[in-house]
Parts: sequence; structure tokens; C-alpha cells
Amino acid sequence: MKRFTIGLVMAGMLLSGSAQAQRIQQKMGRSVVAVSGNGSQNVLITWRKLAQEPENCTYNLYKRPQGATEFTRVNRLHVRQCLMVRR
Repeated sequence: MKRFTIGLVMAGMLLSGSAQAQRIQQKMGRSVVAVSGNGSQNVLITWRKLAQEPENCTYNLYKRPQGATEFTRVNRLHVRQCLMVRR
């Protein structure tokens, strides 16, 4: 009887643990960040990849100089990860 009770407790622990193992997902945006070094012409651009995006997702990067109205595409090829560009 004791083994049966221990078996039931262990089975209950396993079942309850798997039911609670679902991923908790916060509502977050892309959070693009651009960082340049002191006096450097290079800029590191990084962003958060969202959980609902497919693994093979690619991006295009655009810039708009201050005072301009049009955006210009920076990258020639599709980008898969963070990027270092020249100003």
C-alpha cells in the first residue's frame, strides 16, 4: 500500500510539472538599438528577434538622415542578425 501511495504521489508530481512547463511570453516590441563608438564612423545596430518569427526570417535596414524625408536602404543583401554599418 505504501509503494502504491508513493507511486501515485510521484505520478501526480510528473503530470502537474508537465502541465506547468508552458513558456510564459511577455508582450515585447522589437527594441532596435544603435550604438556608435567615440569618434568612430561605425555603428552597431541590434534588435530583438520576436518569438513568433520563423528561424529563417531576414530583415532590411533603412536610414533617414536628419532633415530628410526619404528613407534609404542600407544593406544590399537581406540581414539575418545584428549589423555593423558605417555612418
